[in-house]
Amino acid sequence: MALLGIINKEFYHIIRDFRTLIILFLMPLIQMVMFGYALNLEIQKVEITINDLDHSKYSRQLIRAFQGSNFFEIITDDDQNLELQFFKRKIRSHLTIPKDFSKRITTNQPTQVDFMVDASNSNDAILIEQYAMQTLLHFKELIGVKQYLPVEINQVFRFNPELRSTYFMVPGLLALLMIMITTLLTSITLVREKEMGTMTLLKISPLHSFEIIIGKVIPYLLLSLLVATVIILVGVFL
Repeated sequence: MALLGIINKEFYHIIRDFRTLIILFLMPLIQMVMFGYALNLEIQKVEITINDLDHSKYSRQLIRAFQGSNFFEIITDDDQNLELQFFKRKIRSHLTIPKDFSKRITTNQPTQVDFMVDASNSNDAILIEQYAMQTLLHFKELIGVKQYLPVEINQVFRFNPELRSTYFMVPGLLALLMIMITTLLTSITLVREKEMGTMTLLKISPLHSFEIIIGKVIPYLLLSLLVATVIILVGVFL
């Protein structure tokens, strides 16, 4: 019965505390909506530029296949300032159609189209590569070829040729750990100061409140920078 009394008392305090109810019910809903959109692994409308060196019927049909795809959005048809466009994230892929593309298809000779992908996120790069393969199959349907067509995609992965996921995961982990160190440990320190009674001494000191907070945060901020350096070194050399 004593246990039930404590349980009832705790429920009573929770109901009277409006802030606790908000955290209990509203925060999970907000996080569910945010993570539901943020954790979407599907990619739509991948920005692509196409450099057509052949200017033939078949090359135009290949471009038409990419235009009709639900996965790609053609930005321009040349490779001017290609490096800058990749660097500024204006495009995530680039297709180069060789000069002898139509001739090789007509004579049933193997041919390749160069497909360049931004692989800074290795998972996205693999998905974009698969989308390009599906678009190539659609190209075969456009030209009415059902048998084997000797057209292959030569993948070129930029920024991360080995498709290492650590290049994408480590920066996010780094930010998460810095937030945990600077906020969580600082709040724990303030609570500990209050429990030990030393917070009262700080309050009666000539220091302002913001000076106390900054004085508490700066050591953990410096420690978080040290931890960030260690994480970067581990991520680079392992």
